Amino acid sequence: MTTTDQRTGQTERQGTRRLTRSRTDHKIAGVCGGFAAYSGIDVNIVRLVMVLLALLGGSGVVLYLVAWAIVPAEDAAGAAAEAGQGRSGP
Repeated sequence: MTTTDQRTGQTERQGTRRLTRSRTDHKIAGVCGGFAAYSGIDVNIVRLVMVLLALLGGSGVVLYLVAWAIVPAEDAAGAAAEAGQGRSGP
């Protein structure tokens, strides 16, 4: 936060993140892909944890279904920008 921001009481927002379901990295609904992108963890590790939770009592299935219902889908512009990272030019 800069001194100007401190004086006016405004906070600096750079790169605010939202948890969304991924449209580009998904197997079923994009819940694991979205959580992996949000947290910075490899998507395969997130999927492995969900499968282990599903096998060990079924809580992974419940968590996945709840997340599918309450986590919003990634917008089309965000998905296109994410898919186009690393490209230089049209």
